[in-house]
Amino acid sequence: MLNQKTIVLLAIMAGALFSGCGTFQSGAKDIVNDFTGGDNRTITLYAADGAVIREWKGKIYLEESDGDSTGFLLDGARYVVNGTFIIEEKSGNQ
Repeated sequence: MLNQKTIVLLAIMAGALFSGCGTFQSGAKDIVNDFTGGDNRTITLYAADGAVIREWKGKIYLEESDGDSTGFLLDGARYVVNGTFIIEEKSGNQ
């Protein structure tokens, strides 16, 4: 038997699939990420000359960002990135 959280989550996901509204789909994805701990992502931090300073890979949960920095959680550690960075979201088994 499905529990109440699962039913609510499935209802939100079904609504997102049938809705053309990007804001609704984004909100539904945020809720799913809250339950699953994030998406498979790669975050790459670059120096001013384009050289890679650092790269993080894994199941990354992005936090609300304010200003020029972005916070994220990876493997129980919290990071804050400030500068030029790219967040690449992986889909499927990539």
